[in-house]
Amino acid sequence: MKYSSLARKPVPVSFYEEREAFENELTEKYKSWYKLPDMEREQHKPDAVVRVNDFDITIYRRGQGLHIDVAKEGQEVGFFGIAGTPLGNQQETSALPVSALAPTPVPDTQGKETPNPVAPLPAATSEVRKEPNQPVKIVGMVEAIEGMGQTPTTGDPVFRFSVKVVNPQTQTEEVKHIAAFREIATTLHGLAISPNPNIQLIPGRPISMMAFDHREKTGSYYPSSITYLSLPPNTNPKTQKRR
Repeated sequence: MKYSSLARKPVPVSFYEEREAFENELTEKYKSWYKLPDMEREQHKPDAVVRVNDFDITIYRRGQGLHIDVAKEGQEVGFFGIAGTPLGNQQETSALPVSALAPTPVPDTQGKETPNPVAPLPAATSEVRKEPNQPVKIVGMVEAIEGMGQTPTTGDPVFRFSVKVVNPQTQTEEVKHIAAFREIATTLHGLAISPNPNIQLIPGRPISMMAFDHREKTGSYYPSSITYLSLPPNTNPKTQKRR
């Protein structure tokens, strides 16, 4: 029995023979290309070159298989081959993408719900845009008359009364409070105290107007023009400011 000078235990001669036979079989299969002259080897351009840690790995396609060289710091440290499975009438490609060497992982979605995409939130605005206050048309009957008064800050004349209207949507009666200013206030006050019964402003007579809705602040509508009976319309020269 032959013993190895470096081994502590005896190694049978058959072990070395089997290992040498295996190496010869593997080497002779791929070594023929590796022994080509430099000029001829230069013509065999690699299909891919990658670097893993400190090793440069060069990949060549050989028929249906691969030939792979491994080098470190410019020195060749080894090579090996991978035999491929022949495919019927399949043409070879001139280049092999590196991504084809690594299998693409398949996400495990079994038993997991895919979250619904979240819609982007609308951008926040620094201010709220408000539509301009437009006058509304009021048509009804004079309900009650409060009379003439003055605004608390400027002392301008203000004539207050109420109008009964029919809501076109609900067909129910509603009472709207009116506060008229300036020329309209003076005209309505004159009609309210008029000795002429044909034009006197009294409850139960028809009246229409275009008025701004100020119920949020004062609970009243501010008319910009008023038509009473068959008299000419009465309008303020300018739109009355909020009071």
